[in-house]
Amino acid sequence: MRDNEQSEKKELKRAKLSKDKASSIIKRPLITEKSSFLGAENKYVFAIAKNATKNEIKKAIEGIYNVNVLSVNIIKVPAKSRRRGLVKGAKSGFKKAVVTVKQGESISEVKSS
Repeated sequence: MRDNEQSEKKELKRAKLSKDKASSIIKRPLITEKSSFLGAENKYVFAIAKNATKNEIKKAIEGIYNVNVLSVNIIKVPAKSRRRGLVKGAKSGFKKAVVTVKQGESISEVKSS
């Protein structure tokens, strides 16, 4: 009985995310000069949801782009204060992920831009 419960938990961990869930986790690819240089090293940069975890990001990228993800690094970009005349405001911060893909695989949608 105990082995059956453990095998069910393992299957749930391996299960892929639905397209709706994956698209809510991965907002968009970030195309910058630095991210284009990282593309040569099989690394791609994405803006992600603030509450996303590394495992969710890995499953979402694998589900959307059909690639094998080796690692996921997360960066939290802080909010920056802005001022226009006397009005003070803030540019909202966001979270981004640097995803390393298996050698020989690529994400063509991100590279084409």
